[in-house]
Formats: sequence, structure tokens, C-alpha cells
Amino acid sequence: MLVSGIERYHGPLSGEIAIGLWSMTQAADGSEGTSGEFPDGSNAYPGMMTHSCWIDGQGVLTDSEGYLIKPAQWSEAFTRAEAAAENLSLGTEHWEVIRYLRDHYSRHRTQASVRDMIRHFRKASDTEPRSNRYLHRLFPRGGPQIQVKRLAGLLRTKCEH
Repeated sequence: MLVSGIERYHGPLSGEIAIGLWSMTQAADGSEGTSGEFPDGSNAYPGMMTHSCWIDGQGVLTDSEGYLIKPAQWSEAFTRAEAAAENLSLGTEHWEVIRYLRDHYSRHRTQASVRDMIRHFRKASDTEPRSNRYLHRLFPRGGPQIQVKRLAGLLRTKCEH
């Protein structure tokens, strides 16, 4: 059985067959990328405008907005390169948010909402209030719904368009 050109099942089909929805962004939060964790597929569609960049000697394709075409190619080096292109200097707080998003996805198989992020970071910090404004200050080009999800190697969500 092929899904988006990727073999997902090989063998006889008989009896009851469980069908589930999955996303190309199934990944762990490893810093060396997620080879083997993501389906080795592509989010490209015919006529899609793409951009190419070299990360650690490997060609990486993004769509016109900077989202990975092949989510399995995510790495911290990709995030650093994209952030530098956006004039964003990544600090500890940025990486906490990026790693939280990747961890949330690997545990729940869904992307964290802004409310999830705020709830998580309010519990994690006693010193500074963590709010939507805080997340937008960290990620000024689209905030937590756009810029940080793109940097974390996740897909754009419906509310972005």
C-alpha cells in the first residue's frame, strides 16, 4: 500500500484494517535531524516554488515560505541557518520553545497550540510571565504560529493563511 508514493504496508490485506491519519512531521527532538523518525517523503506538490540551501553539506529544500519540503531533514543547523537568514539571534529561550514544540509533537502527534505553549512556559518559569506577547517578542516574524513552527521543522497550520 502506498501513501503519497511511500510504501506504508506490504503484504496481504484481510480482515479488519485500521486506518489512521498521520503527518509528515512525526519526529523526535534530536539535534542531528530525525532520520528514520519522519516518513521519508516530501510535502511538495506539482508547480510548488521551492528554495534550495546547503546545510552541513546536504541540499535542503524549503517551500517559498521557508517550511521544509522533507521534514526528516530538520536539524539544529537548519534552524540556525534559517534564523540567521531572518536576522534572528537564537538564545536559550528560543531553543526552549523550539524543543518544546518538537517534543510536544513527538508525544502527541499534533502541533502545540499557542495556548499549550503559554500554559507550558508559565508552569516552567517562576520569574517572568510567559504570554503570547512574550512569544511574539522571541519570534517577531509571525510569532509562535508561524516563525517558530517553521524553525522547528513543523508544517504550517490552517490558521496561518
